[in-house]
Amino acid sequence: MSQSSFIPLNDRILIRAEQNEKTKSGLLLSGNSERNTRSGMVLSVSSEITDVPVGSLVFFAGFTAVEIMLEEETLFILKKEDILGIINK
Repeated sequence: MSQSSFIPLNDRILIRAEQNEKTKSGLLLSGNSERNTRSGMVLSVSSEITDVPVGSLVFFAGFTAVEIMLEEETLFILKKEDILGIINK
């Protein structure tokens, strides 16, 4: 099953979290670290969600996300209410 064929139900969103981040001193942090807030790209949304477009970069509450494996990639499913904001670039 491909990511593009996975459609979340109800008010849920499929996200690929950013895997690595650097500290100010240049240390590389693992994407597996336990954090309350994470960022990632929206891959798919349910038909009920119209204000969070696919492809958006968002901040989300990491501790409420459900981790899944899809095509050997770790992705997250979360409710729309757990999206903290959309990052405009």
